[in-house]
Amino acid sequence: MTVDFFYNLDSAGWADATISEGTDSETMTVSYLHDSLGELTDAMNLLLKGGKESQTIFMSEPGEHLMSLINPKDDLLEIEVRWFKDWASWNMHSKTDYEVVFKRTTSLFDFANKICDNLERIYIKEGIEGYKEKWVEHDFPMNSYLKLKKLLGRK
Repeated sequence: MTVDFFYNLDSAGWADATISEGTDSETMTVSYLHDSLGELTDAMNLLLKGGKESQTIFMSEPGEHLMSLINPKDDLLEIEVRWFKDWASWNMHSKTDYEVVFKRTTSLFDFANKICDNLERIYIKEGIEGYKEKWVEHDFPMNSYLKLKKLLGRK
């Protein structure tokens, strides 16, 4: 099976990100306090250029998800999503006290394309100004999005 990912901007300062495979899924409530979409796009770019590991934080209020992305070889991508009851990234919670809520291995190329699809959908729907209006603290990750498209051979 393939791992799916869907990122949706909700109201001002809030988004939802859902990662799933078949009937197993984890929905992450995402706050504007962290640039999760930009960080995830940068992570995909790094891995597609040969990087072996990256992480993305999805801050909630309170708590956070941490998505660990490991590329052990070739086109493999190991994804592990951890839930922390408070912000471990801001040292408000132990980095060793978490629950693994999603863990799968998939194709790096397929997952990167899913991220690119989300970026394209959000860009078309919201535009630069609409994204900034909803996401408040962070701009749409245009440069990273264009790099990702290029790495994936998309126009």
